Amino acid sequence: MKHRFTLIAASCAVALACATTTVAAQDPIVVESPTYTFIPMEIDVDRPAAEVWERVGGYCDIGEWFGMGCTMVSGVEGEFGSVRSVANEVLVGRTELSYTYTQTPREGRPYDLYHGTLEARPVTATT
Repeated sequence: MKHRFTLIAASCAVALACATTTVAAQDPIVVESPTYTFIPMEIDVDRPAAEVWERVGGYCDIGEWFGMGCTMVSGVEGEFGSVRSVANEVLVGRTELSYTYTQTPREGRPYDLYHGTLEARPVTATT
C-alpha cells in the first residue's frame, strides 16, 4: 500500500512538473487587451423541445432560415469535424438538443475565436 501511494505521488509530481513547463513555454499573448463580445439570441417556441429540434437541429438547416442554402463541404452532416458551407464552420460539439460550431483561421484574416451554439431547451414541463 505504501509503495502504491509513493508511486502515485511520484507520478503526480512528474505530471505537475510537465504542466508547469508547458505553461511557461507558451508564446506571448498577441493582443494585450482583447475585446470579447457575445450575442445571446433566444426565442420561445410553444412546442416540445424535441419537436423543435427535429425541425431546426440539422447542421445545414440554417441555410433554410437564411435563404442562402447550405451544403456539406467536408464530412457527414451532424458528425464532429464536419464543415458546412455557410461560413466554413466546423462542428465541434453536440448534445441531443444542441450543436456547437466554430470558424477556422483563414490566411489573411485575423483569427477571432468565433463560435456559436444552437440549442433547443425545455422551459416548462410541457415544452
